[in-house]
Amino acid sequence: MAQTERNPQEARTDLYDVMRSDAPFDEKARQALEIGRQYLGADNGHLTQIDTDVGHWEATISTDPPDGQFPPGLKLGLERTYCRRTIEVDGPLTVHNAPAQGWADDPAFETHGLHCYHGTTLRVDNGLSGTVCFVAEDPCEDPFTAEETMFAELVTRLLEQELERDHHEAELTRQANLVNVLNRVLRHNLRNDLSVVRGHAQLMMEQPDVKTHGEICLRAVDELIDLTRKARELDRIVGEDLDRQETDIVALVERVLGDIAPEFPDASFTVEHEGAVTAAVRPNFEQAVKELVENAAKHGGDAPTVTITIERVPNAVDVHIVDDGPGLDEQEREVLESGVETPLIHGSGLGLWLVHWIVSNHDGDTNTETTNEGTSMTISVPRSPEVETQPQVAELREPRDRYQAAFEKAFEGMFILNDDARIVAANPEAATIYGTDRQELLGRSLRGFLPGGFDFEDAWAEFKAAGTERDTVTYIRSDGVERPVEYTATADIVPGQHLIAFRDITDRKQREQQLQQERERFERLLETSPAAITVLDRSGTIVRANDRAEKVLGLNKSEITSRHYDDPEWEIVDAAGDPLPSEKLPFRQVIETGRPVYGYEHGIRRPDGTLRWLSVNAAPLTTAEGEVERVIAVITDRTEQYEEE
Repeated sequence: MAQTERNPQEARTDLYDVMRSDAPFDEKARQALEIGRQYLGADNGHLTQIDTDVGHWEATISTDPPDGQFPPGLKLGLERTYCRRTIEVDGPLTVHNAPAQGWADDPAFETHGLHCYHGTTLRVDNGLSGTVCFVAEDPCEDPFTAEETMFAELVTRLLEQELERDHHEAELTRQANLVNVLNRVLRHNLRNDLSVVRGHAQLMMEQPDVKTHGEICLRAVDELIDLTRKARELDRIVGEDLDRQETDIVALVERVLGDIAPEFPDASFTVEHEGAVTAAVRPNFEQAVKELVENAAKHGGDAPTVTITIERVPNAVDVHIVDDGPGLDEQEREVLESGVETPLIHGSGLGLWLVHWIVSNHDGDTNTETTNEGTSMTISVPRSPEVETQPQVAELREPRDRYQAAFEKAFEGMFILNDDARIVAANPEAATIYGTDRQELLGRSLRGFLPGGFDFEDAWAEFKAAGTERDTVTYIRSDGVERPVEYTATADIVPGQHLIAFRDITDRKQREQQLQQERERFERLLETSPAAITVLDRSGTIVRANDRAEKVLGLNKSEITSRHYDDPEWEIVDAAGDPLPSEKLPFRQVIETGRPVYGYEHGIRRPDGTLRWLSVNAAPLTTAEGEVERVIAVITDRTEQYEEE
């Protein structure tokens, strides 16, 4: 796999621009996959559709060209794909060197020879849809980073939202088309005799406007994504107990600069040291250095100068990060040096909590100094675990329990709740959704937002026990109006504090209600029509029939829907009594031409042995792409008129 072709900032900006555009979903998805492919340095990216019941895998959208190895429309057996493992773990699956990681005998590697894979499960309307995956033939030198996995997840979640919106609107369009087609057929065939059908057809012509509702304004920015990553990193670091290893600190700092420097092309970085400098540190020490260097570059002005000095002192190693920017404010300095509770305003504070925890867990300490020339931050850790640099820093006093964050620019409403379900932080979008000032939300219990009949205590206990939850619930706005929200909740993002991200889905529910109304209208029209009506799928199988069809065809509905349009038991004949070939029947003509057929007459033999003469009007129901999806047939029994003639 090649090196990353885009930096994170550029990739996220481009991704949001694509998702905000008015392009069709397929084009949005293709562009989003291309951005992900470039960011991960993959050969190609795919949006897949998976059916676990039949073991089906299909690349519905792909960055590969039609003549590529994995073009759009490619269908494979699920058992020979890495994606089968992705949906088993229901989360990100990363493979950077398949043989080296024990995948040499896996059917996916044996079939396709792909050394590198990154896949994320994609769900639509709470059900499995498929995956978003990126693959490469060559192995990666290093495993995928947390940032890369977060970006791939972001691509997946945005595509999920777009798919849900498109699915609802496509279904609404299909129902409207169904009604319109049926309206045309009935009006053509029944003119003066079917006043009931004519009335319903008129109702169908008074369609409500179908507006584009529920589209999520993507306003997520780097701070939120970075904050989420850091929160997970903090939780992982607090819980792990890895051994220290003798480490070349100079090489460690140079690796950090290799990752950060491309993200800040206007910054100047210098590393100063005298000879080799080593210390016994845990793997997470590199993350602490990275957070401070990145903080210096990010907040050091337009063209910051950052100098990292690595120094051996008695029994310890000091890493000094000096920049010429405006410096840390008092709150952030207090986080870095002592870890005390503070009302943080942006995501950088969590990074400083991370630094504080890592260094303290090394029995070290941190110091900051701000002058007119800039800011100096120093990490000091023992060169070996048995020796302390200075008296031990103050005990952390459960810093995770007291952490308080506000996600200023989240595109969804967000609450941070304590163990009592009281809000300790809320972002502006949460205040907008609830319809009040953000400060008024702080300290309130979540149960106060829910209707009286909601069993909050049991629900809260179940959520904390499960750890994660995704569902919909009705909440009460500040104006007393009840509205639905869809939420995702994660327990203990830091111990004792729980994240809930939510969005108002009133528009989507209204669209679903409109869709249901369209379905009910069709059902009423179908069952009240004095004409026999059948609906056939593309294969010619009858999938729907109304009450009148039972009388005309002499079969009950279950018997009708078990037959094909040219089933031999119909004994279909022309006016001369000769059998009619399938290709001449109305259904086949509609499928082949895409155009309606009116007034087609033929005879059928009913189960009681009588021959009935029918006049059939058949019309196509098409998808948004113009493909015939269903055929509607309106059937009139003309036996009496035929015999009189």
